[in-house]
Amino acid sequence: MLTGCVVVRSLRGEKGPDFSHVQPGVKRAVAETALGQPLNEWVSPTDVRYALYDYNAGIPSHPGDAATAALLDVVTFGIFEIITYKNTGWRHPGEYDRRRPKVVIAYDARDVILGIFGEADALPEDGRSGRYGWPRLSSLDSPPAYRQSSTETVFAYDAPMIRQ
Repeated sequence: MLTGCVVVRSLRGEKGPDFSHVQPGVKRAVAETALGQPLNEWVSPTDVRYALYDYNAGIPSHPGDAATAALLDVVTFGIFEIITYKNTGWRHPGEYDRRRPKVVIAYDARDVILGIFGEADALPEDGRSGRYGWPRLSSLDSPPAYRQSSTETVFAYDAPMIRQ
């Protein structure tokens, strides 16, 4: 019963879909079924085809929002829940903070994935990479290391310095 409650949903966040099956060696059709159509496509001077996608990594936990919602539930005798869901179209209360990172996928001439890279990663001439670790948010996770602060951008080569 409480799984739809604003307090519980804000505290848990929402895990994004599992894209771990999209890896080098898989056909483009599998990637596009999971990720949707690319935002942009281009061909490198070495004839490697690249496509830029964004994907749903989920919604991080918001303990502060959950505490505020709990207080409002008590003060309004639960009417806050109805107002919240009516005003948001019954979507997740943390929808405003859904993470949509971008990835670049390299394809060969047969539409087979050669490599998967973060948006800020340097793209190798041959387009090849190892397995890609798709970031997903889960219950009570801290937000992923997309930013160190609201004004400082984090690039892929900085990510190991940030605790996850």
